[in-house]
Amino acid sequence: MSPYDVANTLFDARQIPQAIAAYRQVLAANPNHAGAWNNLAGALAISGDFAGAEAAVRSALRFQPSFPEALNNLGNILNKLGRLEEAVAAYRGALALRPDYPTVLSNLGSTLADRQQFDDAITACRRAVDLQPNSPGAWRTLGSALRRGKRLGEALAALMHSLKLDPSVAATYNNLGSVYFDQANLDAAIESFRRAAALNPSDPIALRNLARALQEKGLAHDAIAVLRQSLSLNPNDAQAANLLGVCLYERVQLEQAIAAFRRAIALKADMTDAHNNLGIALKDTGQLDDAMAAYAAALRIDPNHSLALGNRIYTMNFEPGADPAAILRAHRDWNGRLAAPLKAFVKPHANDRSPDRILRIGYVSPDLWRHSVSFFLLPLLQERNPQAVHVTCYATSAKSDAVTDKLRSAADAWKNLLNVDDATAAERIRLDGIDILVDLSGHTSNNRLLLFARKPAPVQVTYLGYPATTGLETMDWRLTDSIADPPGAEELYIEKLYRLPRTAWCFAPLSGSPPARFPDHEKIVFGSFNDLSKVNPPLLQLWSQILHRLPDSTLLLKSRGTSSPSAAARICAEFEQQGINSARIQFLPYQNVSEAHLSCYDQIDVALDSYPYHGTTTTCEALWMGVPVVTLAGRSHVSRVGASLLHSVQLDDLVAHDAGQYVEIAADLAADRDRRRSLRGTLRQTMQNSPLMDGRGVAREIESAYRDMWLQWIKR
Repeated sequence: MSPYDVANTLFDARQIPQAIAAYRQVLAANPNHAGAWNNLAGALAISGDFAGAEAAVRSALRFQPSFPEALNNLGNILNKLGRLEEAVAAYRGALALRPDYPTVLSNLGSTLADRQQFDDAITACRRAVDLQPNSPGAWRTLGSALRRGKRLGEALAALMHSLKLDPSVAATYNNLGSVYFDQANLDAAIESFRRAAALNPSDPIALRNLARALQEKGLAHDAIAVLRQSLSLNPNDAQAANLLGVCLYERVQLEQAIAAFRRAIALKADMTDAHNNLGIALKDTGQLDDAMAAYAAALRIDPNHSLALGNRIYTMNFEPGADPAAILRAHRDWNGRLAAPLKAFVKPHANDRSPDRILRIGYVSPDLWRHSVSFFLLPLLQERNPQAVHVTCYATSAKSDAVTDKLRSAADAWKNLLNVDDATAAERIRLDGIDILVDLSGHTSNNRLLLFARKPAPVQVTYLGYPATTGLETMDWRLTDSIADPPGAEELYIEKLYRLPRTAWCFAPLSGSPPARFPDHEKIVFGSFNDLSKVNPPLLQLWSQILHRLPDSTLLLKSRGTSSPSAAARICAEFEQQGINSARIQFLPYQNVSEAHLSCYDQIDVALDSYPYHGTTTTCEALWMGVPVVTLAGRSHVSRVGASLLHSVQLDDLVAHDAGQYVEIAADLAADRDRRRSLRGTLRQTMQNSPLMDGRGVAREIESAYRDMWLQWIKR
């Protein structure tokens, strides 16, 4: 056996270090041996030395320019180096020498897909399959290109055919799982990724993909275990570290989530999603300045990063002393950067302009599960008038629970837009004939505002999920009321304001709520269950003044953020600076079960609303549990929601209009034991008799608003 044959044998046996040494010995004796140079390049590439591999394969081509195998090898190496355009040129050079070279056609197709040239990629891959119809690898590469080109049905067929030819290849199951994931078939995706991981337990990518599907399914706990296994195989996987942070965040392990996001950033400093996610977690622990810095870091990398831009302007609403005009300017800037360019895709609407026909209403939200938005949407669906409206819910996340089932059964139609791009989603909504499309998210997580920028419906409305303008020029209306947005508020919005006659909210508490119980303790307990993102130093100073007025009182805090020991320590330090012993500040752990959460109100005498960002669901829940809420009304919607809610239940006297009055009202209410006892026994019934829980009445008022909006549109 010749030295060259020995080297090839070592290479085939994957004894790479020995093969490299053997090829070098061959080349020392025969420097012009193009085959040895080419095979050395392959061995060096396997070892991770791509620079050395490139030099070796170029030596092969120097001695033998018409060498298609070497050109293919060069393309593979350039691909690994991220030089995709050069890789394509190398593959095309190989095909010029051998047009019917199926391996090169597959490699070319894969690289063209990486460059998002999907039609050309699919053409190349189909040619490879035509040449090798029994090659599972060729079918797998075709399936991958089809998936990335969003031709999911064809991709599924190609990958199934690959598995028919060879059911033992992990990569095929991995690709199949990705197709199912893109189709929002999460159960099938999870099963496919599990098969891939079982066939190749050392592949961290299959594990990461499995974790992503588990997380999307709402199984973050299971995903965390899988991600830790993936990171043990590849500790430098920034994507896995970022996804771990997302899962930890969903499990309300905020400090661990922050650490995971920081790890992802350390591994990949330009990972915009990790910077953005870090900002979200920091916001939830009340670290607004640090959150804004994280968003700014993402935007330095990508000035048009839609999530970071949206989160930055969302977080502005939480900042004490925020200027409403500055918030409006930030929303206008967002629109100019991201939404305005999409106006080119807005098409004329061909909807039947009959004024009195049943209107087709579409609600778009990622929060169609046990989320605050659903507490206010459910009664509108359940009490809808089918002679006036036909309702389609467009879910934009895979989260699903018992509340999802209630919403689904209350709607006329239900469609999922998860993993559906905005252009396709807009076309589907057009085909559904939606007359009025309603955004329920604003700039909160997983919103689809850029779908609304394409204006798939003639009338577009924003409602419920966000306390400010969307900034969208294509958003026609915003549903509100005259207390949350009094006359003159128009100057803070892009949208036209449609003020409902009584209230903008209709609350539906979850079934199984515990009864309201008057606390049996003697000392006053104030409380706030609002997110820590709403709790800021000026607000803590106000609360300190209240605690000073009643020296024996305590303050009870509960939210996602209070699960963070460092966040709790920061709050205690703030109170200590105001002369309040930190022993008077108590924290309850986050409760994910509604009954347990609501029962915590039994410990509170007076609830203190946050400022400037009021509570909405927290205020309604407190009132439902018989706990009076004191709120401070400000200038804009974000700090006027509490005033609107309290007006609905005839508690306008608990609305303060300056800081001093806020302290006085809270202290006086705490001292009035008889009133508090009376409210504990009557507030639930008061709510049930108020506009705040008049599902049928509010539904009729909103349907009337939709009809008015429709009539205004058809008169244009």
